[in-house]
Amino acid sequence: MKIAVMGANSSVGLNLLAHVAASEDLDVMAGVRSKRAADLVPASPRITSRLISYDDVDDLTASLEGVSCVVHLAGILIERRPATYANSNVATAAAVAEAARRAGVGHVVLVSVIGASPDSPNRYFRSKAEAERVVAESGVSSTVLRTPILLGPGTAGAASIVRVVGLGHAKLLGGGRYTMRPLDVDDLPGHPRGLPSSARRYCRP
Repeated sequence: MKIAVMGANSSVGLNLLAHVAASEDLDVMAGVRSKRAADLVPASPRITSRLISYDDVDDLTASLEGVSCVVHLAGILIERRPATYANSNVATAAAVAEAARRAGVGHVVLVSVIGASPDSPNRYFRSKAEAERVVAESGVSSTVLRTPILLGPGTAGAASIVRVVGLGHAKLLGGGRYTMRPLDVDDLPGHPRGLPSSARRYCRP
């Protein structure tokens, strides 16, 4: 089975690709946005990296030809110009869903976050809810995996914690009333070592 991983250079994407490289039943198109990101993709005969643009749905559609399932991981936790929640979390999901529809992809798996809600006062959570909506309404069969904040090497959550610790003081989220239970990237649902079996479960033709 051939799947596509969008945001393949993310911590979750690299984790997934490392498992796929050892798999005997999956081939992957690893979608990345730069040559530098492509250089991070594991070398494997089962993995083909491709430079993509979420602004070019026609090219994105072409990249998904022959793909059975798309795992969409692209997005940001913290806004930094020019990356905004609107263009990084919502617009990328909308582009991938539309390209998947045009290419006849059977299923889209969107990795979202616990707390995503259109009514949330948090703009990040609202953006993830909007991404879920555009995928659900795309006309393509889809699955949303809501995870807590993900920690592990290279994750945005871990980088944020390290950055705050380096300041010498920490701000209490929600005034100390906000609680979370982080998840290691290796412990995503479906397999003791992470997302790969989940991908197979949700992407099975």
